[in-house]
Amino acid sequence: MTPSVRIQDPSPLTPHPLSVELPKTVSLRPAQGGQLPKGFLSATVPELPYDAGADSEHAAAVVTVQGAGVYLYDLPSQQCLHSWSVTPGTLFTCPARFLPAPASATGLSPSKAVVVEKEGEEGAEVEGEADGEPTATAAPSLTGNVYLAVDCGPDVPVQQRGALVWSWEVKPRREAAEDVAVGRAKSSAKFSRPIFQLATHVEDPSVPESAYIAVIHSGGEISMISRDLKTRPAMWHHSPLLHASARSSVLWSTTVPLPPDDKGKRVLCIITVLHHTNPKGDGVDVRTVRVHHVWKGGHRVKLLSETALSIPKAEEVGRSQRELVPIPVSFAYQADVNRLAIAYANRQVRIYQLGGSDVEASEVLYISLLPAKIGFPPVNAESARGPRGISITALNSNYLAVVASRKTESDYEDALTVWDTNYGTLQYETGLNKSVATNQEVATASYSQFRMYHTSAAVSSVSGPILFISTSIPYSLAPIAFRCGINFAPYFCPPLSLASVLGKLRISGSSTATSAPAESSDIRVGGLGMGGVPVVPPPSTSNPQELEEWKKTVTEANSLDREYLSQLTNPKHTKNEQAFEALLVKWLSKQAEAQYRAVGKEWNPAPSDDRLALIKTLPRVELSQPALLQLTGRIFATPSTFWPKRAIRYLLRTNQLSSRALEGSLMRAVLEKEDVSILEGVLKGVTDLSEAEIVEAIVFVCACGEGKEGRVEALDAFVTSLAERGRADLDGQPAGGVSQGQAYFLTLAFQSPRSDHFMTRALRKLGVEEVGVLLEWVRGSILRNTWATPQEEGQKPSHPVKGDFWWLFSDTTTPRLTTHWTLTLDALTLLLDAHLPTIILTPSLHTLIAPLRFIIKRDARNMDLASKRLRGVVAGVCEGARVRREREEKERKAGKEKGKVSKKEKKERKEEIKEKARWKRMVENVEVMGGQEYLVEVYKF
Repeated sequence: MTPSVRIQDPSPLTPHPLSVELPKTVSLRPAQGGQLPKGFLSATVPELPYDAGADSEHAAAVVTVQGAGVYLYDLPSQQCLHSWSVTPGTLFTCPARFLPAPASATGLSPSKAVVVEKEGEEGAEVEGEADGEPTATAAPSLTGNVYLAVDCGPDVPVQQRGALVWSWEVKPRREAAEDVAVGRAKSSAKFSRPIFQLATHVEDPSVPESAYIAVIHSGGEISMISRDLKTRPAMWHHSPLLHASARSSVLWSTTVPLPPDDKGKRVLCIITVLHHTNPKGDGVDVRTVRVHHVWKGGHRVKLLSETALSIPKAEEVGRSQRELVPIPVSFAYQADVNRLAIAYANRQVRIYQLGGSDVEASEVLYISLLPAKIGFPPVNAESARGPRGISITALNSNYLAVVASRKTESDYEDALTVWDTNYGTLQYETGLNKSVATNQEVATASYSQFRMYHTSAAVSSVSGPILFISTSIPYSLAPIAFRCGINFAPYFCPPLSLASVLGKLRISGSSTATSAPAESSDIRVGGLGMGGVPVVPPPSTSNPQELEEWKKTVTEANSLDREYLSQLTNPKHTKNEQAFEALLVKWLSKQAEAQYRAVGKEWNPAPSDDRLALIKTLPRVELSQPALLQLTGRIFATPSTFWPKRAIRYLLRTNQLSSRALEGSLMRAVLEKEDVSILEGVLKGVTDLSEAEIVEAIVFVCACGEGKEGRVEALDAFVTSLAERGRADLDGQPAGGVSQGQAYFLTLAFQSPRSDHFMTRALRKLGVEEVGVLLEWVRGSILRNTWATPQEEGQKPSHPVKGDFWWLFSDTTTPRLTTHWTLTLDALTLLLDAHLPTIILTPSLHTLIAPLRFIIKRDARNMDLASKRLRGVVAGVCEGARVRREREEKERKAGKEKGKVSKKEKKERKEEIKEKARWKRMVENVEVMGGQEYLVEVYKF
């Protein structure tokens, strides 16, 4: 099955929503008087580390909230390390930026951890003694400077409004004072022109002076200023365009650091979109894209190109025939392919190719957002410069994320959609969260218009590519009062292919673009790809008769597939499981015959009286995504009354069952039916289970609620039947507090693909009883085949004993022991991360933790002791093996045969064998647990 875009459930970056009230002079209704906030209400900007390379991950995230302040987060740990509040009523021009400090300035890397000593202790170390506990912990730390462009406020003079930059110094946590200061920063810089955007850049990490701040002004000018806001290396002015009286204003701007050159220096690329008008009415109305390069530590700024953008014409949309002016409201830049995406107020996105030789940028793609049901009222040129109800972000060179609101039956929801920028298809769609419009003023005034968004893409060292989504929901419009929350969603975007586009093309009428009537020779199959199996390839000739015959064949096959699917998904035709599976076998048999016939073979299934038994031997039939969606929707709709088990097993056997392809939850349907055999197949064969679904399976296996005895008996009976058929080996499963069946399924659950970060969050849904069952399972896994527990010291173990390090030195016939040990330790780590306070506050769980601590601590001590005593012996053996390998390699290169060895070489080999035997006897005589010690001296001549 073709992989599709996958986005995990959003997780909050901020612990709780922020509520902000702005002054009475600030309003979202500028037509009624009042000042409009510039650009955003809340925004998140990811920042790279100081020594970032071409593929570096982001180290920090800066959250800016209008009227509240700035919050600096460490991205790997998702902790807010610093925050700065401002005087109420202070507004910002653009989101704040963070410029990391070099490692030489503080003695440590700006994105590394620092050691935090315990209170009352001196000279703490990161690692404690062998018998003691660690005396220090590691905490994330960021160092550098935070910059903020201020628009207005009580602390801003009137003559400096919109042209002032504040700066705060970020010190390590152990040196920084508490961030309780309110008001303007200690360091500031004033400019002569209004500010539109800030950007930070480090040209050469080895030269601290090469770090600077780029200031993009509202008129298109660019200024450079040093880290301390004292030196201004360069200033770029634009020349009037087309007319001396023309005025320019920046609509949007972004910066892209180019890959380092041979000397390790990176050039900063600045892309700005401007709108040029002529107030005297001479007809100048142009939008252009400027590309600048900045190098030599900000001392050189050069305009590389300025390309015109075509302005879309107004279109009539909807029954009211109301004219929607195509005003740009959001922008995104795809750096890898040099493309610019612009979202317009009439619910369309246009993609422009930059960097060509033409004077005007070419429009390469048009996307209509109507299929996603995204809608917001039109905006005018003035309100488009304020907070926006839509935000677009480039995920990579092939995909574009669009976040906006849409109205449901009774409320509004935030919609996240992902579109490909090559074909314009909707690849992913989901609702993030729902918020009922309870405020009367907002509810009566097109509530979706006043939900504001800001998105940005980043790469985290923990979660990989992530999408930041800042949502601001006003509950008062004049003056503005809003609540905002910052969430991040990890995502995966596969390589774009034509197969991933089939079945996702826009519906007829979704695009306003017109096309000429199709000629009679055009091949237009309505549902191509519904069945998924090509009947015959298209003819290579242009003979109209052959093309017509091929078209007829494909159309008939497509119609037949649609007829089968309509009957399979209609409960009136397939009233029970037997009827459904019989019809499915009939359809898949025809598909298999066509699949074999396409490659010149014949499919001859084994004869059987029971036609339903044929489904066990059916080959894999590639079903298209629409067909698979319809089938799984019918199969898992009502598991209590309709459960075609053979069909589910076929989908599992052919690896075509996907959890993400269902509207509901696959795991919930399986657990509702309590089908143990299907549960095993899902845990083994479905690779895209979410962490929440895995935890649901763990809760089911723990069986702590009602019906515990019956569920455990069902699990044990199933695993026993597997062992009798030779499909499961229970020797490595733990004994003690959990049954064999529970241990088998818990192992499968923790073997499922997962992200440890999100698995820890999902495990927090477990109760105390489930935590106890998991600890019993981990305890049984670790204590099996090892020495007695501390409470049983001096007693003879009741089970086989292999001694210390059984998990490390197990024989090659039982490699599962080492794997199972690693698996249970990973599960224990996740469980402690999620439920450490629960375990501490629950005395009944202490008896389960104590043996684990004893075994792990003892093995760690013994390993350290063995390393100290055997280091010299093992080094000698390894040195002899290295010398032997080098000699054999020389002999092989010299072309010597194995049988032709000189007497001298034979004698040397005999001496080497005797020496090796002597070393081996010495190793065998060493007693690891406090026996006789050898003093080994090695001499080399």
